[in-house]
Amino acid sequence: CQAPLPKNNLFWTTPADQVKAKHPVDIAVLMPRDNTIRTSLFPGISPPALPLVQIREQAYRELIRGRYTPISLDYLDSAFIGRATPTEASYKEIEEKTAADATLSISIKRWDTSRFYGDRLFSIGAEVFLVDTKTGETLWHANADWDMDLSNEPDLDRVTNPELNQRAIQRFFQRIFQAFPVRETPEKI
Repeated sequence: CQAPLPKNNLFWTTPADQVKAKHPVDIAVLMPRDNTIRTSLFPGISPPALPLVQIREQAYRELIRGRYTPISLDYLDSAFIGRATPTEASYKEIEEKTAADATLSISIKRWDTSRFYGDRLFSIGAEVFLVDTKTGETLWHANADWDMDLSNEPDLDRVTNPELNQRAIQRFFQRIFQAFPVRETPEKI
């Protein structure tokens, strides 16, 4: 019963010219959205929730590695207490409450761990948008769908499943953000 698996090696991104031209510094990283069509094996039981907090934190760290200054996640979330969450707010509301230059939104389209226990393979698909908060214009957009193979990890027998899950998320977003431009610093006078 070995059916061939679909090739999951999709990756495209828009050019980074607009990011370089607009030069956003402060970026609000929104909570990712689960847009998967996952189902449970058992009727009436929903599939396990995605680790959206870990996904958001990894995107936050990748922006820092690119020398951007993402707005503190705690500050961003507390700015919307009692009202809409940052994910539900308009770009204008986010700009007014946090003074963010841009927002980073992530949509998880595929999350498949069915081959994790046997082959140590995570399949992740996501779309990432960087949007200017002043104009609502998309500055950068990436779409990726990859199989993250963790079978060659040197410490595979000593690492817990949540740790391997975190490694898959980390590698996925490192690959996506390779196409995101590193922020240029102004010349010193």
